[in-house]
Amino acid sequence: MPGALAGRHLSDFRLGTRLKRLGIFSRPGRTAALMSLSTQLPAAVLTDLLGISPETATAWTQSGGNWARYAAEIQKRPRPRHQGPKT
Repeated sequence: MPGALAGRHLSDFRLGTRLKRLGIFSRPGRTAALMSLSTQLPAAVLTDLLGISPETATAWTQSGGNWARYAAEIQKRPRPRHQGPKT
């Protein structure tokens, strides 16, 4: 509701809810950005930069460049239904 909390930012949860209602999903973009980073940076840098474990960073750097596997996984995922904005 516009103006409900004047001067206060939307919470991440509320923003996510609004975006999902419009058919905008942040997870695919986030995943793509992280995989792209993993092809460009060493695991030690990813660990410090993102605060992830060294094991996770190493796994990402070893599989980050495998776009064929990524594309295959995306095809297996169920597609979200678009729900138009409520009026």
